[in-house]
Amino acid sequence: MLKVDLQHVQALGNLEIISVVEEGEQQLLTVNMYDYESACNTVLKLMSYAEMVEPAVLREFVIERISTMFGKYT
Repeated sequence: MLKVDLQHVQALGNLEIISVVEEGEQQLLTVNMYDYESACNTVLKLMSYAEMVEPAVLREFVIERISTMFGKYT
């Protein structure tokens, strides 16, 4: 599940969106990412537009990747 501001929904491209729940100025999107490897690649492209909410394993992947990137600049 991804959380995205309404202004950035179009930046998600042509993901296969299964469901949408609006929460004020944001949407919670359930997206079919097929498998773990595809999901990781997709999430990396979306990090500046969307927050990975679930599943926890993908959220942890994003956190680890951001930490690694941050470490290169500190």
